[in-house]
Amino acid sequence: MAGKRQHFVPQFLQRGFASHFVGDEAFTWTHRKGTQPFNTNVKNVGVEGFFYSIGEDTELDRAITDFEGEFSSLISDLRSGKAYATVDPARIAQLLAHLEIRTRHLRQNFLETGTYLLDELMKFASDEEVFGRYFRRAIQRDPSLMQDAMVKEMQKYGIPRTFLPQVMEMSKPLLAQALPEALSKMSVFAKQFRNALPGMLKGAAKSGHIKALAETLAPESKVSRFVGLQFRVANSGGASFPLGDSVVLFHVAGERSFKPFIEGKDELLAVFLPLSPHHVLVGSNGSYEWDSARLRREIARCALEHFISSEAPPEHADLVPVIGENAYLLSIDQIETLVSEFVSN
Repeated sequence: MAGKRQHFVPQFLQRGFASHFVGDEAFTWTHRKGTQPFNTNVKNVGVEGFFYSIGEDTELDRAITDFEGEFSSLISDLRSGKAYATVDPARIAQLLAHLEIRTRHLRQNFLETGTYLLDELMKFASDEEVFGRYFRRAIQRDPSLMQDAMVKEMQKYGIPRTFLPQVMEMSKPLLAQALPEALSKMSVFAKQFRNALPGMLKGAAKSGHIKALAETLAPESKVSRFVGLQFRVANSGGASFPLGDSVVLFHVAGERSFKPFIEGKDELLAVFLPLSPHHVLVGSNGSYEWDSARLRREIARCALEHFISSEAPPEHADLVPVIGENAYLLSIDQIETLVSEFVSN
């Protein structure tokens, strides 16, 4: 991975889904929504220029490359069955924790969720009438918002705090006169800020992701959650698995049963890492029954933008339309609920 072109989906995983090899070069079928599948070298899939680098700093890129070297042989052994009885659960837990947090899938989710949420808030702030009603309601509900600001101004001029009630009463008509101008300025600022949001958030999402990875390539909080699972390599039972750009996926209790990331409140039932078209690493608590046909579909639903496969079209044509259905951090409905709750308070 080291260099300008940095893979957020490791090549050693992608090679397990090769359609064919030319010498040592592996090729695979790439499936994206709205486009025809195409066959390409895995070097060209799951990759982005300077994905783990800012400027000339390539330290994180080198660290991830070294980290990958520790696990590529583990994946090869799991695929071949050599490590079935002897594999160290702690190593698998580290790998799963790393794969969950390293992908573009996670960064893009934060970016898209943050952009939509802040855009909705700025849309609200730029509406003078709507924001004005909210501001007046907030002051009525919590007068201390204005009182604290007024006390600071009084201190500047040496006015004792005991005069606060009189000053507040005197300022009411002044506030009513000043509010329209303040709301107009807020509206202009919100519109300008809204236009600048995409560029600002893209940089923030990248730097935040890189900073988190630089601190740890495998968060201990996640490793400890996975290390107690019972791992096994399972056969697809005739189904052909793709590999999504989210790489790992989790089965949890609740309405949204499959997710590309796990939250602290989730009750984890199982974790899956596709190894090849016909083998998947399964980690679960005790006995666990799973449906290979459903898993095949959930891999595509939890992928953000694409999945790869060894089989030529139309083998996975039924999965392309569902790409991204279950890839979100927060759904649009959840974000709109957050904004509505904020506005109504």
